[in-house]
Amino acid sequence: MSETNLLGFLSGAPKRLYSRRPTRSLDFLANFKPRPPVEADHRQRHLIDRYLDVLIPLGVKSANRLPHLRTRAADDAAVEQILVKAKAAAGAPLVGLFPGAGHPSRCWPLKRFAELADFLVRNDHVRILVFVGPEARALVQQIRAQFPPATVVLENLTIAQVAAAQARLAVFVSNDTGPMHVAAAVGAPVVLLLDKRAPLSYLPQGERHKIIYNNIIADIGVEEVYEAARSVLAGSRAPTLFAS
Repeated sequence: MSETNLLGFLSGAPKRLYSRRPTRSLDFLANFKPRPPVEADHRQRHLIDRYLDVLIPLGVKSANRLPHLRTRAADDAAVEQILVKAKAAAGAPLVGLFPGAGHPSRCWPLKRFAELADFLVRNDHVRILVFVGPEARALVQQIRAQFPPATVVLENLTIAQVAAAQARLAVFVSNDTGPMHVAAAVGAPVVLLLDKRAPLSYLPQGERHKIIYNNIIADIGVEEVYEAARSVLAGSRAPTLFAS
């Protein structure tokens, strides 16, 4: 946070408005008045509301709490080309999986992601897209070996292309990651896998999302995640998928 304040000062911007975080911000580098309210306990108040507080001095008081990202036509076209090449552009609902995370302690085991993918393909006739970030590229060979043969592995995408691909999904199953929040913002229902140390203030907002907790993330069962993903599929973007 203090680094952001310093970068704003060094930018030469004539007006500087920052959030006010006790012990974490350099308030003397801000020069916009009035100042926003001092941030409350970050584990109790959602990050969205804390960010919106910074806009209060600008007169913004009724903004939509739910983040919304629009994809760009060029990125949509690039993703379409990838899916067409993989024969995944039409037909079966698309389910996205994100097995990576910033730290191993936040990662559900790759083997269980593979088992989940197998359940969804065999029972629900979906197409699996596995999103691979920079920290998980060493796993690509294992992913190709363990996941169903028709799985599409998406690597080397730009952030904007990741968003464009996620906007097509019927459900996105993910560890606690930045791409999970992007998925929620482009409209994909999320099944989020968490250990119970994660504060509620960082969870995606909206009724369509499912949060699965355990004291240790590796102890989350495949069946529990499958049922959550299947319920999202049945109730959101694929309402007729299980009509039979």
